[in-house]
Amino acid sequence: MRYGFIYPLWRMVITILQKLNLVELFKYIAVKYLADPTNIRQNEQYRRIAVDLFIVLKWIFVLFLWFSRTKSDITTIVIWYLIFSNLLTYIYEHVWKDEAINVSPPDNDRTRRKFILFIMSFTFSNVCFAYLYSISFVTHMKWVDHGASRIKALWFSMSNSIAANYDVIKTHTDFSNNVAMIQLIITFIFVSVILGKSVPSST
Repeated sequence: MRYGFIYPLWRMVITILQKLNLVELFKYIAVKYLADPTNIRQNEQYRRIAVDLFIVLKWIFVLFLWFSRTKSDITTIVIWYLIFSNLLTYIYEHVWKDEAINVSPPDNDRTRRKFILFIMSFTFSNVCFAYLYSISFVTHMKWVDHGASRIKALWFSMSNSIAANYDVIKTHTDFSNNVAMIQLIITFIFVSVILGKSVPSST
């Protein structure tokens, strides 16, 4: 085996997970029904539009759940799905697939787009965790002063993602500690693996 067995195994896992990602349905519909199948450049353009549309829709969906204070086991599962699919999509689109690795000639606008999508993906992840802290797992958190609020949850989520303290809210149970740790791990993946590919280079 040319590359051993670990890499092929991981490649298979990532490929399967990406196929199960909802954004792939958006890309498929865009290319299948809107783009000219013989026009490679147009296909790529429509794929990017589909990704952008999916990003906008998932932002609207999460903000609607958050501001309407919708809470159920189903919405919690959906939020977890969006958190992990958000991370997987960014890794796949900007680190993993061949087009992300081999960019020739250099495309400045593509680099800027990748940086913008990094900021949006990272922020979306923190907003999803803020929803979990303030809605789904509110009883697992210790709230100071006047109790749970969206802004407090957002500041705690942002602070926790960079391992900073925000004393207005604290994890209160082992379960909430585990959730906070998962958020830190996701941040570590974003920063250590993705940021280096996203920040525009001066050369």
